[in-house]
Amino acid sequence: MIRHRFSKNEKRIIGLIHLQPLPGTPFYEKGSFQKLMNTALESAEALKKGGAHGCLIQTVDRVYSKNDETDLARVVALTKITDAIAQIAADGFQIGVQVMRNANKAALSIAKLCEGSFIRAETLVGMNLTPHGLIEADPIGLMEYRNKIDAFEIDIVADIHTRHFQWHNASKPVEQIAKYAQMVGANSVCVESKNEEKLSVMIKKINNVCPDLPIILSGYTNHENAKRLLENADGAFVGSCFEKHGWGGVIDEEKVAKYMDIVAR
Repeated sequence: MIRHRFSKNEKRIIGLIHLQPLPGTPFYEKGSFQKLMNTALESAEALKKGGAHGCLIQTVDRVYSKNDETDLARVVALTKITDAIAQIAADGFQIGVQVMRNANKAALSIAKLCEGSFIRAETLVGMNLTPHGLIEADPIGLMEYRNKIDAFEIDIVADIHTRHFQWHNASKPVEQIAKYAQMVGANSVCVESKNEEKLSVMIKKINNVCPDLPIILSGYTNHENAKRLLENADGAFVGSCFEKHGWGGVIDEEKVAKYMDIVAR
C-alpha cells in the first residue's frame, strides 16, 4: 500500500473511528469484540466512499495508564481491527493509530505492521496533567523504539494544544511547543480551540516559527465552520459531525461527502 503523508496546504481530512473499550481493559463488554470490528469496518468504508483522505483509529475508555504501556490483549484486538481496515483501504487512504492515553510504542508498532501511515501522540514533549495522572513525555524512548523497528516512514502527529494535551505547570507559547515537538521527531502537530480567533492566531504563530510543519485541527470542525477553520490549516481530524448519532456512533457516508464537498469549494 502507498502511504500518504501530511504536507503543507493540502487539507487532508481524517475521520475518527472511536473504538469502545477493547479486550484487556476494565470496561470491555464481554463478547462485544466482533461488534466493535464490524462498526470500525463500516465506518472506514463510509469514510472511503464519502471521499475522506483516511481514518484515525482511536481507542476510547474511561480509565487509562499514564505511562507508555497497555494491555497485550488490547494491542492484539486493535491490531486485528487496524489490519482489517487496511485490507479494504485504497492506496493513499491514510490509516492512523492512537492508543490512549499515551501508549505510543504500541501505536507505532501497530501502524508499522498494519500498513498504517501515522500515529497520534498525546504527550510527545513536556508534561500533561490528565484525570488519570501526570503524563511525562519520553521522546527519546519513543524515538529509540521508532529506530529499533525501522518505523520512520510512520509519521508522528503530536498534540500541542488540544483537549488531550495542555503544557503543565508553566506558560509556554504554543509555537515553542511545536518547535520542541518537531525537534524530537514529530512530522506534524495538532491543535484545537472553540474560539476561532484564538485558533487562527495559534496557527499563524506556529507557521511563523515552523513554516514547514503541517498543522492538523484535532477537533471542533463541522459542516458550518470547516471552510473557515481550514483556511490556514493543513488538515483536520473529524469525529462527531461524521457520526450518525453523535460521538461514538458509526460514521455516515453522506455526512462525510457533504463535509468534503464544503472543503473542496
